[in-house]
Amino acid sequence: MPGKELTFQDRKMIQEGIEHNSSLLSIAATIKKHRSTVLREIQRNRVVEQIDSTEICQYCARNNGCKLKRNKLNLQCTSFEELHCISLNEAPYCCNGCFQEHLCNRRKWYYVAEDAQKTAERNAVQKRTGTRVKDDICHEMDRLVTKGKEQQMTLNQIYKTYQSTIPISRRSFYRRYQENKNNA
Repeated sequence: MPGKELTFQDRKMIQEGIEHNSSLLSIAATIKKHRSTVLREIQRNRVVEQIDSTEICQYCARNNGCKLKRNKLNLQCTSFEELHCISLNEAPYCCNGCFQEHLCNRRKWYYVAEDAQKTAERNAVQKRTGTRVKDDICHEMDRLVTKGKEQQMTLNQIYKTYQSTIPISRRSFYRRYQENKNNA
Protein backbone atom coordinates (compact mmCIF):
# COMPACT_ATOMS: atom_id res chain seq x y z
CA MET A 1 0.00 0.00 0.00
CA PRO A 2 1.62 3.26 -1.12
CA GLY A 3 2.61 6.05 1.26
CA LYS A 4 3.42 5.62 4.90
CA GLU A 5 1.51 8.40 6.58
CA LEU A 6 -2.06 9.52 6.18
CA THR A 7 -2.66 12.88 4.52
CA PHE A 8 -5.36 15.38 5.42
CA GLN A 9 -7.25 14.23 2.30
CA ASP A 10 -7.07 10.62 3.58
CA ARG A 11 -8.47 11.73 6.92
CA LYS A 12 -11.31 13.63 5.22
CA MET A 13 -12.13 10.46 3.23
CA ILE A 14 -12.17 8.44 6.46
CA GLN A 15 -14.55 10.92 8.09
CA GLU A 16 -16.83 10.94 5.02
CA GLY A 17 -16.78 7.14 4.89
CA ILE A 18 -17.80 6.89 8.54
CA GLU A 19 -20.57 9.45 8.03
CA HIS A 20 -21.91 7.41 5.08
CA ASN A 21 -21.73 4.17 7.11
CA SER A 22 -19.08 2.66 4.82
CA SER A 23 -17.19 -0.37 6.10
CA LEU A 24 -13.58 -0.02 7.23
CA LEU A 25 -12.58 -2.24 4.32
CA SER A 26 -14.28 0.03 1.81
CA ILE A 27 -12.77 3.18 3.39
CA ALA A 28 -9.35 1.54 3.33
CA ALA A 29 -9.73 0.63 -0.34
CA THR A 30 -10.74 4.21 -1.16
CA ILE A 31 -7.59 5.70 0.38
CA LYS A 32 -5.37 2.74 -0.63
CA LYS A 33 -4.37 1.84 2.93
CA HIS A 34 -4.78 -1.31 4.99
CA ARG A 35 -7.96 -1.74 7.03
CA SER A 36 -5.93 -1.86 10.26
CA THR A 37 -4.43 1.56 9.44
CA VAL A 38 -7.93 3.04 9.18
CA LEU A 39 -8.99 1.27 12.38
CA ARG A 40 -5.99 2.58 14.35
CA GLU A 41 -6.49 6.08 12.95
CA ILE A 42 -10.11 6.19 14.13
CA GLN A 43 -9.40 4.71 17.56
CA ARG A 44 -6.37 6.94 18.15
CA ASN A 45 -7.99 10.20 17.01
CA ARG A 46 -11.64 10.02 17.96
CA VAL A 47 -12.69 12.71 20.41
CA VAL A 48 -15.33 12.60 23.11
CA GLU A 49 -17.89 15.36 23.47
CA GLN A 50 -17.51 17.45 26.58
CA ILE A 51 -20.28 17.28 29.16
CA ASP A 52 -21.58 20.45 30.77
CA SER A 53 -21.78 19.93 34.54
CA THR A 54 -25.44 21.01 34.54
CA GLU A 55 -26.31 18.21 32.06
CA ILE A 56 -24.33 15.37 33.61
CA CYS A 57 -27.38 13.57 35.01
CA GLN A 58 -28.62 12.68 31.54
CA TYR A 59 -25.43 10.63 30.99
CA CYS A 60 -25.80 8.71 34.25
CA ALA A 61 -26.97 5.10 34.34
CA ARG A 62 -28.66 5.84 37.68
CA ASN A 63 -30.57 8.82 36.27
CA ASN A 64 -34.06 7.56 37.11
CA GLY A 65 -33.41 6.70 40.76
CA CYS A 66 -30.94 9.46 41.61
CA LYS A 67 -31.77 11.69 44.59
CA LEU A 68 -29.17 14.27 43.56
CA LYS A 69 -30.82 14.82 40.17
CA ARG A 70 -30.34 18.29 38.68
CA ASN A 71 -27.76 19.12 41.35
CA LYS A 72 -25.18 21.36 39.63
CA LEU A 73 -22.36 19.68 41.57
CA ASN A 74 -22.95 16.25 40.01
CA LEU A 75 -19.37 16.14 38.70
CA GLN A 76 -18.50 15.20 42.28
CA CYS A 77 -21.45 12.83 42.59
CA THR A 78 -20.26 9.57 44.17
CA SER A 79 -23.03 7.56 42.52
CA PHE A 80 -22.39 8.80 38.94
CA GLU A 81 -22.08 5.86 36.57
CA GLU A 82 -21.64 6.76 32.91
CA LEU A 83 -23.84 5.11 30.31
CA HIS A 84 -21.80 3.45 27.56
CA CYS A 85 -23.05 2.81 24.05
CA ILE A 86 -22.43 -0.77 22.91
CA SER A 87 -22.10 0.48 19.31
CA LEU A 88 -18.74 2.01 20.29
CA ASN A 89 -17.41 -1.53 20.82
CA GLU A 90 -17.56 -2.25 17.08
CA ALA A 91 -16.56 -0.48 13.86
CA PRO A 92 -16.45 2.42 13.25
CA TYR A 93 -15.97 2.98 17.05
CA CYS A 94 -17.51 6.47 16.88
CA CYS A 95 -20.89 8.17 16.54
CA ASN A 96 -20.38 9.84 13.14
CA GLY A 97 -23.15 8.53 10.89
CA CYS A 98 -25.01 6.62 13.61
CA PHE A 99 -28.73 6.66 12.80
CA GLN A 100 -29.53 7.03 16.53
CA GLU A 101 -27.03 9.83 17.16
CA HIS A 102 -29.63 12.52 17.87
CA LEU A 103 -31.81 10.23 20.01
CA CYS A 104 -28.99 8.74 22.05
CA ASN A 105 -28.50 9.92 25.65
CA ARG A 106 -24.94 8.64 25.91
CA ARG A 107 -21.76 10.66 25.56
CA LYS A 108 -20.75 10.84 21.90
CA TRP A 109 -17.39 10.00 20.34
CA TYR A 110 -16.54 11.55 16.97
CA TYR A 111 -13.82 11.23 14.37
CA VAL A 112 -13.03 14.72 13.08
CA ALA A 113 -10.50 14.92 10.24
CA GLU A 114 -9.30 18.43 11.16
CA ASP A 115 -8.60 17.43 14.78
CA ALA A 116 -6.86 14.23 13.66
CA GLN A 117 -4.64 16.20 11.27
CA LYS A 118 -3.66 18.69 13.98
CA THR A 119 -2.77 15.81 16.30
CA ALA A 120 -0.70 14.13 13.58
CA GLU A 121 1.18 17.36 12.81
CA ARG A 122 1.86 17.98 16.52
CA ASN A 123 3.14 14.41 16.93
CA ALA A 124 5.35 14.71 13.82
CA VAL A 125 7.02 17.83 15.24
CA GLN A 126 7.62 16.08 18.57
CA LYS A 127 9.18 13.08 16.79
CA ARG A 128 11.54 15.34 14.81
CA THR A 129 12.63 17.45 17.77
CA GLY A 130 13.11 14.50 20.11
CA THR A 131 13.17 14.63 23.87
CA ARG A 132 14.45 17.81 25.41
CA VAL A 133 16.94 17.14 28.17
CA LYS A 134 17.97 19.93 30.53
CA ASP A 135 21.57 21.09 30.44
CA ASP A 136 22.35 19.99 33.99
CA ILE A 137 21.12 16.46 33.19
CA CYS A 138 23.23 16.43 30.00
CA HIS A 139 26.29 17.47 32.00
CA GLU A 140 25.62 14.68 34.51
CA MET A 141 25.29 12.11 31.70
CA ASP A 142 28.50 13.42 30.13
CA ARG A 143 30.23 13.02 33.51
CA LEU A 144 28.97 9.42 33.80
CA VAL A 145 30.14 8.59 30.27
CA THR A 146 33.56 10.12 30.91
CA LYS A 147 33.84 8.18 34.17
CA GLY A 148 32.83 4.98 32.37
CA LYS A 149 35.32 5.55 29.54
CA GLU A 150 38.09 6.09 32.10
CA GLN A 151 37.22 2.66 33.47
CA GLN A 152 37.30 1.33 29.86
CA MET A 153 33.58 0.55 29.84
CA THR A 154 31.64 0.25 26.60
CA LEU A 155 28.56 2.45 25.98
CA ASN A 156 26.40 -0.60 26.68
CA GLN A 157 28.08 -1.18 30.04
CA ILE A 158 27.80 2.50 30.94
CA TYR A 159 24.10 2.57 30.05
CA LYS A 160 23.38 -0.61 32.03
CA THR A 161 25.38 0.58 35.04
CA TYR A 162 23.78 4.03 35.25
CA GLN A 163 20.40 3.22 33.66
CA SER A 164 18.41 4.41 36.67
CA THR A 165 19.96 7.89 36.44
CA ILE A 166 19.85 8.24 32.64
CA PRO A 167 16.52 9.86 31.66
CA ILE A 168 16.64 8.93 27.96
CA SER A 169 16.14 5.71 26.04
CA ARG A 170 19.01 3.41 25.16
CA ARG A 171 18.69 4.41 21.49
CA SER A 172 18.85 8.14 22.27
CA PHE A 173 21.82 7.51 24.57
CA TYR A 174 23.69 5.65 21.84
CA ARG A 175 22.80 8.28 19.23
CA ARG A 176 24.08 11.08 21.45
CA TYR A 177 27.37 9.43 22.38
CA GLN A 178 28.10 7.69 19.06
CA GLU A 179 27.80 11.10 17.33
CA ASN A 180 30.13 12.63 19.94
CA LYS A 181 32.60 9.79 19.40
CA ASN A 182 32.46 10.20 15.60
CA ASN A 183 32.93 13.99 15.84
CA ALA A 184 35.91 13.70 18.23
